[in-house]
Amino acid sequence: KKIQNNIKSNQNSQQKINENFKNFEGFSNDISVETDYDFDGYNDYTDAVNKCISNKGRLCHAKEVSPGNSGTTNYNFYLNSNSFDEHPEYTKQKCDILGFYKEEDIDNAISDAYDKNYEMLVVMKNGTFMNTSFFFENVQKMLDKNIALMGHILDCKEQYYFVHEQCFFLNLKAWKLSGSPEYYSDNLDVTNVDRSATNFHDDYTPMWIKKEDGLATVDKVLPGGYMISELLKADYNVSPFTELRKLKWFTYHGDTMKCLMKSLSLNAKEYHHGFYSTETEKIDEVKLNDNIDTLISIASAFHPFKVIQKSNINPNNILMYDISHEAIKIYQRILRIL
Repeated sequence: KKIQNNIKSNQNSQQKINENFKNFEGFSNDISVETDYDFDGYNDYTDAVNKCISNKGRLCHAKEVSPGNSGTTNYNFYLNSNSFDEHPEYTKQKCDILGFYKEEDIDNAISDAYDKNYEMLVVMKNGTFMNTSFFFENVQKMLDKNIALMGHILDCKEQYYFVHEQCFFLNLKAWKLSGSPEYYSDNLDVTNVDRSATNFHDDYTPMWIKKEDGLATVDKVLPGGYMISELLKADYNVSPFTELRKLKWFTYHGDTMKCLMKSLSLNAKEYHHGFYSTETEKIDEVKLNDNIDTLISIASAFHPFKVIQKSNINPNNILMYDISHEAIKIYQRILRIL
């Protein structure tokens, strides 16, 4: 919105830029400008475009101090998709789904990602959910702090450290330069680690870790532990997720009780507002043909009526339960009308 508003307020400058921008072969005609000052046009603009070309990026950002002004003009240049076909020398920056791997094949996923020239790999296990703000804030910290590995780093005492497979971010260039350490490795030659005195929760979730001199004395190395050690030995940083942690969660479906408690906690804290007017859940047709006295249902969309139709039942009572007060109130009105 900020960029769009600034463009509207600088329509004359925008027109000049678009006219000049067409002279650069292989680039789109769209350019976003963020500026607090008028600028002279072609000279500043040309310098910015040249920086864009030299950076070889899909989104190029350049700052130029406008002549005669104390202010700074910011340019964002976007390459269109055809530019990469016409100019293979430009590096194509992309974010793709690498594929679906079994948990025991995490090392294959890492190798495949590196072989396909990706710079970062995000490993996410089924049951992991995250807000985009969580992703970008933590990736930005990785870039700013020379962090090669970020995830849920657990202190497992005599079994060294564990990178929980539910989710972690890995800088693939750093991984390669560190000797391509395997996630699943039982190598006991691991470095000593210093850790924070405080935890995110319990006593095994340090808020930071760093390398210490010497080798650790351990009985076993859990998955991710050897990778942590090799990255630290190569002078890269390793960090737990620190930014906006509440915007990421995991179902812990392998642990029934933990899964239940986690779901109850999440629902109670995060999802107690609103009403879902539609649902995508498929309800299979099962003709019960029984005398059902009471149907118990969530207050979501037309869920109870779909159940009645698909089950061929005619209950005397419908009892609604829902974590959302708004949803209950809506269904109270619906049932009064019926």
